[in-house]
Amino acid sequence: MSAIARIPQCSIDVTNEWLHQTLLQQCFQDAEHIEVNSIESLSNKFGVLSSTFKADATVANQDGCKVNYKFFIKIMPEPDTPERKFIEEFCIDAKEILTYKELMPRLQAFEEGIKGRSDIPSMIPKFYAGDVCMEKENRGYYVILQDLTPEYQMFSLDGGLSQAQIINALEKLAYFHGLTYSFRKQNSDAFEGVGRFPYRTLLETDMFKGYIDAMFDMAKDELAAAGHDNLASVISQLAKNSQEVFLASFDDLDEALFLSHGDMWANNLMFNKANDCLMIDWQFTMPTSAPFLDFSAIAYLSCSPDETKANLEAMYDAYYSKLDETCQNLGQVKLPWTKEEYVLQVESRGFLDLFVWMLFSYDTLAGKAIVLQRFVWIFEQTIQHNFKKSIVYRSYDFKIFLGYPVLNLFLDNFKSGNPPSEIICLPGSKPYKFL
Repeated sequence: MSAIARIPQCSIDVTNEWLHQTLLQQCFQDAEHIEVNSIESLSNKFGVLSSTFKADATVANQDGCKVNYKFFIKIMPEPDTPERKFIEEFCIDAKEILTYKELMPRLQAFEEGIKGRSDIPSMIPKFYAGDVCMEKENRGYYVILQDLTPEYQMFSLDGGLSQAQIINALEKLAYFHGLTYSFRKQNSDAFEGVGRFPYRTLLETDMFKGYIDAMFDMAKDELAAAGHDNLASVISQLAKNSQEVFLASFDDLDEALFLSHGDMWANNLMFNKANDCLMIDWQFTMPTSAPFLDFSAIAYLSCSPDETKANLEAMYDAYYSKLDETCQNLGQVKLPWTKEEYVLQVESRGFLDLFVWMLFSYDTLAGKAIVLQRFVWIFEQTIQHNFKKSIVYRSYDFKIFLGYPVLNLFLDNFKSGNPPSEIICLPGSKPYKFL
């Protein structure tokens, strides 16, 4: 009997021998023979956080039949890289393996018990094997998935997605959300062990302030350089109270009603020629009270603001109709909102969640004029859809946005007697006062 395959700690551990042992022990135990034909390092071309590989292997069954398989492999990034430190700190590798190994099979079994079949295989790549070691001296992980290329392609955020692709992705997402909501309503412990959103955990760590200050500075500099001085000023003010602003976006994640992908943007979708997509990279899977971030990242970020505005109703209809239909078909589960209520909620909370997600990820998004254009629009919409309260201080009428946690920032200035210093007017909106 061959030795147990070791969990890779870095790229040099991904060898033909390792893959042969892993496939034999984890995937094809009854195979007569396995031959690894090739392994190619992708130099992070398809993964921002992980080291990635493509592999090709031939598996001979007991009856002599040979089948060729193509794999996509993810492992821990190289030592001393920021990506590795992030994975080690927030355990998103373990979260992805839990999603593929346990959560998806649970959802699939639930679905099959009602419908006699499951649509999960048409939504995600086939999972072959994966494991993680949390011991500090042996820290590592691996995931072996179906290689989707060349049948499926990834489209860059810069180029954006077509409306056909966006609608397909929203309908797939709505089905997933409806499935997880129905499962949760019938199983109180449905999402046990999933854990919190990594960014939410980051808010409570010592590294938060330095990291997020750098993201705020990057966003402020790009806004100012592009002539958006008013929004650069707003960013500067929000940076003073960034932790409370961000907590406002993640304040109810402990009420687990849905599962959310958590990182659902163009780089985590792959489409075939029929514009049918698969959702990939489940490292940020999280329980949530409402999966507004997933919807917003696809609907509001995947094309130009003009295209988005022209197609908003079609996107809302496609998503909500599929969500409601799914819940009806999987146990007659009633959604927590009507369509009209959902639209109001997603235009308030969804824009805020997406704005916060973009700030967290700004180093990945920076330097692209097309993406900056979308960020500006999303920032403007966040402000316009999140007016929570009007207050009068002396002779001034102040509109407070981004919710009550940010109110303290303003009140501190009010109490010190500082009047508003400027008026900011966004396109298509009335002027409002800002400190």
